[in-house]
Amino acid sequence: ADAAMSEPLKSNYTKQEQSWFGGTRTVTDYDAYNAAMEAYREKESRDEIREALEDETSFYMGEFLDIYAYDGTEHELLKNASSPEDIGIVDWIYYTYCWDDVELPTVKLSELESAYDVSSFVFEAVDKLAEDGMDGYLLTDGKAVPFAYESDVEYTADGDSKTIYGTRYTFDEDTYNTTYEELFSMKYSDSGVEKPVTIDDDLGENYSSQYPESGKMYYYKDYDNSKGQGTLYCDGEEIDDDVYVYYYDEDTQNLYYLKEKSKSASGTLCRYDGGKPVKLMDDVSFSVADDQYMAVLVDYSNKRLKGDLKLVSQKDGKKTKKIDEDVRWLLNGTGSYDMFY
Repeated sequence: ADAAMSEPLKSNYTKQEQSWFGGTRTVTDYDAYNAAMEAYREKESRDEIREALEDETSFYMGEFLDIYAYDGTEHELLKNASSPEDIGIVDWIYYTYCWDDVELPTVKLSELESAYDVSSFVFEAVDKLAEDGMDGYLLTDGKAVPFAYESDVEYTADGDSKTIYGTRYTFDEDTYNTTYEELFSMKYSDSGVEKPVTIDDDLGENYSSQYPESGKMYYYKDYDNSKGQGTLYCDGEEIDDDVYVYYYDEDTQNLYYLKEKSKSASGTLCRYDGGKPVKLMDDVSFSVADDQYMAVLVDYSNKRLKGDLKLVSQKDGKKTKKIDEDVRWLLNGTGSYDMFY
């Protein structure tokens, strides 16, 4: 009906009538004309809403894509798919979904007062699509395997161990606080995605997700943003508290970290190999590891921006050797850069 409706012409509501004096006069039915104009203005408002809906939905839906894999031969994986989106920051694993599989929400135009309401409606509708898990596909090793994406989960991935990590959370719209509830992992391969396995189900508001390293997930709990430190965990096991920076060395398969940051931004250097943490040295600003020793920058002066370079034994920190003085920093060293600001 709206498509066939055109703007009313006043002339269509005007006619000639016989006057009382024997002549003719022009008479306009303003009640009917004004009613028609009001109906037309409502139609224009609906057209604006339709146009806004089309613009907003096209932003989320993007182009309909046919996705292929190539291993010397071209293979069609999916038809009418959305643009693939990445999971993770370090290792990019992609997922997508087919619009043919998605039951899109509907709305009556009468439920939207104006085009200004469209943006919030579409955003909420799209968000709810994945609230309970949207059936999609993980793109891995040239295949598209079923994967249920959830909107209330933060994802990251470890391509080496083929593991997806998810952190489930709730957001309070009144207080704007995010409460993290569960950290879990899912193994994946070209044959599918396994069921999630809970790593930690007591994360709290002061949780800070980090990055997976060689099949292990590191993260902070009770993280203090003002101090930039918290209690460091690995796969549900507490490592140490007051940690502010760490580094995983793939060669030695050890974790090195600094804790108890001082006013000069130095701290206590420790090593963790899965057992009990080992203290190596105090007052460390930066460190670099090899298979036997660690090069450490100690006794660092914030005024001079220089310190002493030493070697320390990885095993127990007892064997130390001074290498140089007045060293500004270590290339690719692990430490806090607060001292430079």
